Amino acid sequence: MNAFTPSAIAQFRTKVDSLLRQDLGMPSDRAEGFTQFAEALLFDNPDQALAQIAQKMESTGIRTKWNRVLWETRSKFIAEWIAPYIVGALLDLLCGHGGISEFLSHYGIEVTLSEREGIYPEDWKLPNLPYISLSDLIAMPPAHYFDTVVLSTVLHHESDPEVLLSVAGRLAKRRIIIVENCLESDYPPDFQLLMDIFFNHCLNLTDLESPAVHRSIEGWLSSVSSYGKIYHIERRENIPGIPLSHQLIVIDVNS
Repeated sequence: MNAFTPSAIAQFRTKVDSLLRQDLGMPSDRAEGFTQFAEALLFDNPDQALAQIAQKMESTGIRTKWNRVLWETRSKFIAEWIAPYIVGALLDLLCGHGGISEFLSHYGIEVTLSEREGIYPEDWKLPNLPYISLSDLIAMPPAHYFDTVVLSTVLHHESDPEVLLSVAGRLAKRRIIIVENCLESDYPPDFQLLMDIFFNHCLNLTDLESPAVHRSIEGWLSSVSSYGKIYHIERRENIPGIPLSHQLIVIDVNS
């Protein structure tokens, strides 16, 4: 593994320390102790750092608490954020653990889940909602099947995001909703990549890729403009359990 940049490591310590205190309710001394430990490893031994940090999070209970915030508090937050813009039946494309859609289903929204098979550990159980694997979706004949398609923080995991966007564009009758952590001056590429690798291969062990294709909001808007008219854009600085800002993009698709 290539070494992380000093600026990304310093930002990791600052942002994660604040997250542990505010989102996980950890005492200041415990939060500082963990982030000092992680910072030293990332600087001095990057090849072994993630495994040792993961072990530390497991033994101290940080991993369990952090994931609870991600799977519950964060999922509810994003569900409430995007719910007003959903029209009709929804496809959650690359749904992860499905927590966002589980909350949306409680609001009476008709939800279908889709994910790549085998990308997450077997103990990640999806909620009891209709499910179609991504391979089966792609194999469907060209047509529009869902009123709204949501892509929540998944495009930057794709080596070629345009392919996944084209799937969303083919399946959405009325709207595409995108949530992404975008490149900004306060959230540069090296820090975005470090956090991606940390979430995918340290906090949890998944087969998600970290291809470093993060884009600015202008970059994503350029990519989605061919699918329809931009209906709404909104930025949120604080997302529970995530030390990155996020942007919401709502597209009314071309009829």
